[in-house]
Amino acid sequence: MAHREDPFHPLVGRQLPILFARRRATGRIYICEAGALGTVTLPEEFTDRGLPPAARPLTAEALAELATISTLKRKLDRPGAEVVMLCSLLSK
Repeated sequence: MAHREDPFHPLVGRQLPILFARRRATGRIYICEAGALGTVTLPEEFTDRGLPPAARPLTAEALAELATISTLKRKLDRPGAEVVMLCSLLSK
C-alpha cells in the first residue's frame, strides 16, 4: 500500500494498493489502483515511501542564496568568464 501524501491532490490521505513499481530516470514511480479513477501513477516523493519533509520550511534567505548562486553560475558559464573572474580575484 502507498499512502498519498501530496496535500493538493484529491487522493490525499488515501492508501492505494500498489500494482507495480518502475524505476525511471527521475526516480521510482508506483502504479496504484484508485478505485473508480482506475489506475494512477505516483512519483515516490508523493507517497509515504519518499523522503520525509524538510525539518524546516524554505526561507527567504535560502531563496536569496540560491538566486545568487544561480546568477554566478550563469556568469561563469559564459565564454571567457574564467579569465574575467580570475582577474577580479587577483586584483583584490
